[in-house]
Amino acid sequence: MSDDVSDEQPKDRPPFRIWALGTLAAVGFAILFWRGPWWFDGAHIRDANLEPADGVVITGFRTGMVALAAGLIAGMGLWYTHKSHRHAEKLYEHGQEQFNHAREKDREQAELTREGQVTGRYVEAIKLLASQNTTERLGGIYGLERIMNDSPKDYPTVVKVLAAFLRQKPSKPMRQAIPIDKQAAFTILGRRPEHKGVRPEGVDLRGAYLVGAVSEGGNWENANFSDANLTEAILVDIYGAHANFSGAILDRADLHNSAIPGANFNGASLRATTLPASLEGVWLWDTDLREITNRRPELTHKAHTNDGTQIPTTDVD
Repeated sequence: MSDDVSDEQPKDRPPFRIWALGTLAAVGFAILFWRGPWWFDGAHIRDANLEPADGVVITGFRTGMVALAAGLIAGMGLWYTHKSHRHAEKLYEHGQEQFNHAREKDREQAELTREGQVTGRYVEAIKLLASQNTTERLGGIYGLERIMNDSPKDYPTVVKVLAAFLRQKPSKPMRQAIPIDKQAAFTILGRRPEHKGVRPEGVDLRGAYLVGAVSEGGNWENANFSDANLTEAILVDIYGAHANFSGAILDRADLHNSAIPGANFNGASLRATTLPASLEGVWLWDTDLREITNRRPELTHKAHTNDGTQIPTTDVD
């Protein structure tokens, strides 16, 4: 019982003190309003049979008291308003903190949910990519493209997966162009997006079988096609700065209107190949250019050549 009383007393003290102080202030003001003129100026005021002059003094004192009380009340009102305003500001700041905290939690939860969804889509796409059915493999390839476009975080992984798919050797020797699923993967890699804050990586297609592959306007900057079979490939209007075609087979391939500054064609096979009009900065060590379709002696003037480079000596229109 005593514990309950002791617990309740602190809660009652602040209101009681305020009420007691207010009562004392009111009583004190009433007494001072009544007897104050005599206490402060009693030498000039009669106790009985008051004259008009006494009334002037009493009225002046009491008017001053009223003005003082009004000023105190106004000051208390301003103080209370300021205190309420500060309290409201603190409540607002606290509410903003709670709101920002809740929003951050919601954002984190949404990010976790999104990552979970992307992971599920990725797993399903990989399963389809391993299917024996061409249509299902196409579904997996385009599913990976969606992930590559939607998730900058998973972009490098998807590029590597599609490149690995293209590097898979055919189960039996082939003479025809690559199948439609590999063509789809090749096209997607050529049009891979640019994500802010994600450094683009060159596609690794070393030794890939890409006969008859088509990429019009594709981005193959820093791509590695070394030792790949690109026979009859159509690579028109591509951007292939610093791409590596060393040792690749590009017989009857078409690269017209493409920009390939700094590309490496060292030791590449270029029989009946159509090269871009400009080979400035292109590496052509140990490369035979005598059978290209657009052979001109000046074609290699700004290219990197060596004693093993076979340069055409006649123009072919």
